[in-house]
Amino acid sequence: MNLRANAKLLLSGEYLVLAGAEALAIPLKFGQELTVSEGETEKITWVSKGPSGIWFSASFSALGEVYAATNPKSAQFVSNLIAATNTILPNFFQRFLGKTITIVADFDLSWGLGSSSSLIAIFAQLASIDPLALHWKVSRGSGYDVVAAMSNMPIFYKLIDGTATYSSVKLSSAFQESVYFAYLGKKEDSAAGVERFLSSTKQLAVSIANEISAITRKMAVAESANQLCRLMDRHEAILSEVLGVMPIKQLRFSDFEGSVKSLGAWGGDFAMFCSSVPSNQVYSYIAAKGLTPVFGFNDISLQYE
Repeated sequence: MNLRANAKLLLSGEYLVLAGAEALAIPLKFGQELTVSEGETEKITWVSKGPSGIWFSASFSALGEVYAATNPKSAQFVSNLIAATNTILPNFFQRFLGKTITIVADFDLSWGLGSSSSLIAIFAQLASIDPLALHWKVSRGSGYDVVAAMSNMPIFYKLIDGTATYSSVKLSSAFQESVYFAYLGKKEDSAAGVERFLSSTKQLAVSIANEISAITRKMAVAESANQLCRLMDRHEAILSEVLGVMPIKQLRFSDFEGSVKSLGAWGGDFAMFCSSVPSNQVYSYIAAKGLTPVFGFNDISLQYE
């Protein structure tokens, strides 16, 4: 048995997808794979590996009770997934007693590209259940990331009154020609960001979500780097006002010849750069800021026809 799910990046609609705005997300070449092998009797052995080797291991009962773990927080998430899967398919994990479940991520988990969402998607594949149904049992996030984890193309994603709608989209050539992603050196807790946003007392006008939806649609078909940059700048201005946080370009990249957009939970993870200048100049600029890794759009995005 060998199951795989994609990592992802959310290019538009962060936070406001929870308020009904349409979001744009891309599945990545990176991801996680699950294999099952023989293990110790009467328990489920869990091993999580990254590029540098084992980073987490644990053992569980068929109900998800934690027997032992090297990381209590990670163990609790896996425990919740086992228990949630069992509520959809009673006693499903009984069959994994005496087995070792190994998860291998082919990217640095500190990058924040969706290790939790790809794990949810893998569990859903393992049990042949609806990934969003499983997601709602363990997370208050929008679910876009679980859908992206199972997709082979970029997606539009919208959540209205708890009902998700999504569709595949082919992005314009402006992305391949003008977009870059750089890791900012600090992984943000997206679940905590979601909780802060949901607990905010600020009432969002419907017009704000509608404008973000319009920007999302226009970004996908942008005819040039300059048009895509303008849309990114407007998106940043709206989110800056909603969150009360200064846009990242003003904070860290004010001299960049182009646009810079925060991705995911603001303040960490990756940023999206867009520029019409030659790519070697963009790479040189970002390198001078001490950021690594840096990816061109085609280097990180899952390729599709």
